[in-house]
Amino acid sequence: MEIEIIENVFNELFKLLKKKNIRTIKTDIDYFWNIDISDAIKFEIVEPTIVVESISEDYAEVCEVNTNKRNLNVTDIEKLANIIRILAYEIEKSDISIM
Repeated sequence: MEIEIIENVFNELFKLLKKKNIRTIKTDIDYFWNIDISDAIKFEIVEPTIVVESISEDYAEVCEVNTNKRNLNVTDIEKLANIIRILAYEIEKSDISIM
């Protein structure tokens, strides 16, 4: 997978949201179930380990990186993925038409 392609699609999505003056996405979701990727790709496992995660904690940690309160690390990719999942869910179930 090419990073530039992924970056371009993210940028286009966020440009579209801004063009439609969508600056925030509200959610009542905080805790959600997540299957660790290492379990998710082991198809022989019938019941993967499910972990309860907090979207507010993920967002708070991303905000810390944004304000230079801590350095970026590889787990921030997972935190961003969790945030994008909730973002997609909220847009999909709302009246917001971004396309």
